[in-house]
Amino acid sequence: MTFLFDFSRLTEKDVEIADLKARLSLKEGEAMKAIHLRGQIADVEASNAARVCKLKSMKERNVALESAAVIKDCKKDKLINQATCFELREEVSGYKLFKERIEEMQDAHVKALSDRVSSMDSDLMALALHMDEEFYLRYLTTLAGWRWIFSRGVKLVIMKCLQSSEYTTALGGSIGRPIKKGMQDGLAAGIDHGQAGRVLANVFAYNPSIEANYLTAINDLCYVDFYLAQLESQKDASIIDIINLLYLEGSAAKTLEGSQLQPSLE
Repeated sequence: MTFLFDFSRLTEKDVEIADLKARLSLKEGEAMKAIHLRGQIADVEASNAARVCKLKSMKERNVALESAAVIKDCKKDKLINQATCFELREEVSGYKLFKERIEEMQDAHVKALSDRVSSMDSDLMALALHMDEEFYLRYLTTLAGWRWIFSRGVKLVIMKCLQSSEYTTALGGSIGRPIKKGMQDGLAAGIDHGQAGRVLANVFAYNPSIEANYLTAINDLCYVDFYLAQLESQKDASIIDIINLLYLEGSAAKTLEGSQLQPSLE
């Protein structure tokens, strides 16, 4: 019985030992996992530390780049200012040159205008002297000539018309034939208001061609070339030519009135 008891106790011990070994193995596995996890954690921490260092380095580099960018911006602004100043200087220089050219052109135009004005003043002075010497004399002569034409010329025109045989013939016809026409009109009125049954053809003094002759005489008088028409055609002629056109000839020039009205160049 003692042996059986000891054997059971040994069996229990073996079971306990096996259980302890199993637990130990489990603990060792857990320890290995913990060691492995710690290694991974260490790797992660090392990686994080490296990343932190890299990030810090990148930040420092970024700061350096920003500083360099600021320096470059300053240099750029300085260069831009220098270029702007240079361009402004060139523009100012070009403006000064342009202004000088404009002033030169203005001076040249003013000089040319002054010379032209001086020349015009000289021409006006010469024209004034010429007018004083010749123009006024001719102007007064022209006025005197036109005054003579308006005062005596009309009378001379009438006298020359009366001296013209063509005009007097036409005038006589235009006066005599209206008288005859009036007589014929009187005969017609007498027949109309006289005895019944009588016509103008039965009257010995009636001439049916009187009215036609009257119209012919009026037309002939209208177409006579009066001296007024001749004077109108000579409106642009000189005073001397117009006076010569009014010069009387024949018997009219020998009368007292004709000799007094006779034109004279003096």
